[in-house]
Amino acid sequence: MRKNATAKTRSIAMTVAHRSIPVHWNTLIAADILARGLELPTLGPTLVVRQYAGQRSSACPTPRTCPTPRTWPVHCRFVPLLLALILPNLAHADPFFKLVRYACDRDREAIVISYHGTFAQDSDIPNPLKAVDESDAWDPWDLVQTDRTHWVITGVSRVERRCALSDGEYRVTIVPRPGNRNINGNCGAWITAAVKVERAGQELSNVQFERSCNLPDHPIITRVVVRTGDKPPSIVEQSSEEFYR
Repeated sequence: MRKNATAKTRSIAMTVAHRSIPVHWNTLIAADILARGLELPTLGPTLVVRQYAGQRSSACPTPRTCPTPRTWPVHCRFVPLLLALILPNLAHADPFFKLVRYACDRDREAIVISYHGTFAQDSDIPNPLKAVDESDAWDPWDLVQTDRTHWVITGVSRVERRCALSDGEYRVTIVPRPGNRNINGNCGAWITAAVKVERAGQELSNVQFERSCNLPDHPIITRVVVRTGDKPPSIVEQSSEEFYR
């Protein structure tokens, strides 16, 4: 039951651009044309297409790909060419899966938390990044609960792990960070996670892997390593272009 609900949430999120490549404004124009059923005017040489750039949650995942809301006149004779150019972009918005992986490496006296992402062709399949028998890896979407409609996030689950190293016991907490509890709202189709590492009540590291869906150009944390002693945590970052390619 939980698995079906998660798949349903992921599928719904896909309808509001969840885990997809940034959509350019011309793609949105074509989508608007298709949504109207190609209702070409019977009088006059132009077709007026409206593009709602301000609705970033439903069609505009990044600020730099969203133009100012306006109305464009599109000559009817250019519509077939426009659709031929834009439809491939609509067809290649594959789902993007994310995974948080935890490891307590006693041999190396370290705790390693990594963040991964990959594209897939189907939003309803199991996360391709996670092995079937892997217990210390989580898709952030699997850590949220939704209402009966699967449109509203009603709660989140936290993962807690303990790792005993030579200088004491470490407590690791991983939590999902949805962009919006309303999946149909601004950033609602976007999710990441955060991890906190403590020892003897002292916070050693507390990071969120991605900052926000509204900050697509910021680097993404892909690896956090906490070692014994007084060494500061090691953090590895990756550009968003590399992470989402």
